[in-house]
Amino acid sequence: MIIILLNVPLAAFGGVAGLGIAGIPISVSALGRLVALFGIAIQYGVIMLERVRELEMHDPEVNVFEAAKEAAISRFRPILMTSMMAALGLLPAALSHAVGAETARPFAVVIVGGLVMVTPLTLLVLPVAMTFLLPLTRRQQTAERRPGNIGRRASEGHRSGTACYKPKLIP
Repeated sequence: MIIILLNVPLAAFGGVAGLGIAGIPISVSALGRLVALFGIAIQYGVIMLERVRELEMHDPEVNVFEAAKEAAISRFRPILMTSMMAALGLLPAALSHAVGAETARPFAVVIVGGLVMVTPLTLLVLPVAMTFLLPLTRRQQTAERRPGNIGRRASEGHRSGTACYKPKLIP
């Protein structure tokens, strides 16, 4: 989960930096579009992580680094096409100075700026982060599944708030 959410601050930085570069003050319209940008950034993280998991299920002996690298290579085109479609579609609104542009321009600049920042970082930084964070999360999940941790909740030391293992009750 942390790996997927890693894209959100990168997207926020790109969106706010886009506003700063364009000389547009932060407004409610711009902040509202940050939510849409966060959705796109999370989608990219899910796409990358699912490809890594798919590669690992196909070949259990694969190295996390190799799986993350292959995921970045194989998902390069879908992520780039999604970003380019959205950015190029909103570019006229982002560059517009016509009447009424004061409402459309901030949200277009936020999304274009965020996509310009989050797309390369998803394809470059996220695979590197996966190589370090995936083994750590797996160790934590393994520790939570040990027999001594069965049934523990958040108040008892389990982070998710649900039981690790729910035994079937036989009537």
